[in-house]
Amino acid sequence: MANSCDDEPIETDPAKAILGKWVLIETQGMGTIKIKPNGSYTEFFNNGIVKHYDAIDGKVNSFPYFFSDSTLNVRIIYDESDGTEIWRKYLYKFSDRNNTLTEDMSPWVDAWFDVFVLRRMQ
Repeated sequence: MANSCDDEPIETDPAKAILGKWVLIETQGMGTIKIKPNGSYTEFFNNGIVKHYDAIDGKVNSFPYFFSDSTLNVRIIYDESDGTEIWRKYLYKFSDRNNTLTEDMSPWVDAWFDVFVLRRMQ
């Protein structure tokens, strides 16, 4: 007998699929590092704001985000004095019935760890 969750349609609109809380579980690049949960998480809201909750230092940072074609774009820096903005661009992929999100910035950034795997919090 099929599980009722398996019968539910999978959301194909990334702007809807990303909504909710996510926890970083793995980074990839110069190797793979499994991340142990520490209470930190990222939450995407339907108003185009993403918040990063850092459980270690108690800080909450908010950033605008949007989807464009095959990329997720997050503004990481904004300087009010001159209007300078820096955006981080990711290729994104949902898997496991939209419960796993892979963000890949390797086409644009050469970093030791440039792929991030997040798991939806239940």
